[in-house]
Amino acid sequence: MKLNMDSVKGFAKLVGYKLKEARPEIALGFGIVSVAAGTVWACVKTKDAIEVVEDLKAENEEQVLVEASENDGKIDIRDRATIYGRYALKFAKIYGLPFALWVLGIGCIVGSHGEMRKRNATLLANSVALKKLFDEYRERVRDAVGEEIERKIYFGAKDQKVEVQETDEETGEVKKVKKKVPVFMEQPGSMWARNWTENTTYEYDVRSYSDFTLTSRIAQMNIKLRTSPFITVNEVYDFLGFKPGFGKCEEGMTVGWVWNPKIDRGDREIIVEKLVGYEEHEDPETGEITYEPCLRLDFNCYPLEGLI
Repeated sequence: MKLNMDSVKGFAKLVGYKLKEARPEIALGFGIVSVAAGTVWACVKTKDAIEVVEDLKAENEEQVLVEASENDGKIDIRDRATIYGRYALKFAKIYGLPFALWVLGIGCIVGSHGEMRKRNATLLANSVALKKLFDEYRERVRDAVGEEIERKIYFGAKDQKVEVQETDEETGEVKKVKKKVPVFMEQPGSMWARNWTENTTYEYDVRSYSDFTLTSRIAQMNIKLRTSPFITVNEVYDFLGFKPGFGKCEEGMTVGWVWNPKIDRGDREIIVEKLVGYEEHEDPETGEITYEPCLRLDFNCYPLEGLI
């Protein structure tokens, strides 16, 4: 059977790529095995080392007797140095291999850590660059279609004529009216966007929260940012009163804002985008469709990995 050299080269290239991809894990595993093997080997050789120590003690005692009889008790430094030098070589032979395994293992572990840090720094730079490109793209779309339309597209909202409940400010009477309003049909523009509704937050008032209260709370967080090394997006969710399950997430611990004038990433200020609209709800029992007021929020947070 004739070998296809292109297939062989392709397979070799794939194997090389996979090995390079798994290089940090391979180095870490080899380092751990090497350190463990060195430790086991050192323990095995301890018996030989004890015998060498006993021989050293015996020879030292013999040398003391010789000095006491021949040199009036005076210590001969050269003889002692010769004895210790000879036994140091014996110890080096016993523990040389374990020591080499320890050095090799620690070097592999440190190298694996360095490789991972380098990769994290590259991912961080790519993530920041992608966000910058996306922000520039949104700016061009905004110039082309207008800010209001662009924001509706970004937040997944579509104008629809639906029946909603409104409260008369004079009488307090709740009545149903048909009007054209933005209805959120899709997921938010980014994974950090959240819906401010009666179900997702502890303090619910779309009309007031979309204006003064939201602005003041974000201002408070920006003041805190100037006295803190960083603020995570999870901290902002908590400060805005999101209920568990609707705000904080595992990824939110490594994304946020850094107050560092030396970092020119645009994340030295917490900025929130908002759009008031309605959420569609279906009653699981009756199947009735209702539309509830909703404030969709999104944040300009950046990855903190490698900076905290």
